[in-house]
Amino acid sequence: MSSPLDAVDWSATPLGPKAAWPAALRSSHDTLMGIGFPACIVWGDALTLLYNEAFIPILGARHPWAVGKPFPEVWSEVWPQIGPLVDRTLAGERVYLENFHLLMTRNGYPEDTWWTFSYSPLRDGDRISGLLDIAVETTGQVRADEERAVLLGETNHRLKNSMAIVQAIARQSLKSVGDLEAVRNFEDRLQALAGAHDLLLQTEWSQADLGALVEVALGRVAHPDRFDLQGAAAAGVGARRPDRVAVGA
Repeated sequence: MSSPLDAVDWSATPLGPKAAWPAALRSSHDTLMGIGFPACIVWGDALTLLYNEAFIPILGARHPWAVGKPFPEVWSEVWPQIGPLVDRTLAGERVYLENFHLLMTRNGYPEDTWWTFSYSPLRDGDRISGLLDIAVETTGQVRADEERAVLLGETNHRLKNSMAIVQAIARQSLKSVGDLEAVRNFEDRLQALAGAHDLLLQTEWSQADLGALVEVALGRVAHPDRFDLQGAAAAGVGARRPDRVAVGA
């Protein structure tokens, strides 16, 4: 399928006419145009920019002006951040970064953006002549994570307040109960629930050590000598998942 990028007049760029390109650049360009992810090539001493169709949204209003232009000129506002990464890549290092923040003006106004990308050296024989940049914008994901953290923080705050209210009401309501052992057991259970809740808050409810949760809960109502936790770590979260909890008399 033809692409508007196929009609670029490369003779008007530092790369010269496509027919005169070195084999390494032609091969790299063919590979670039077949990549489904947003990707670009920076080539030569002038750091000339070539990119595929999937990369066009990243450029915003700078497409089609950006094709064949020097990479530092295209991304002038973020060059202090990405320039050193380009230098490292052209020195032979592969660079990979996740959720890298850049303040960009690709559409005529400043916008906070985040990126996961990889810079890989491109060689022409024994010489590094350029780099391949494969990039995915993660701004939406980062924003969603930030909103989730705010919501989770507010939820945790309200739950903690609710737990404190429940404990206060329970203490006040049980003042007239004559069975002190029953009162103590009830309060221990409330403290166990509060302790488990605090542990969940520390790990944002997703990475809690399940063995520790059980220990916190049982530790308020039974002596450690009276129970035994057994089980392997829970897959993917580094937590112990008790296969069996034995509680002694």
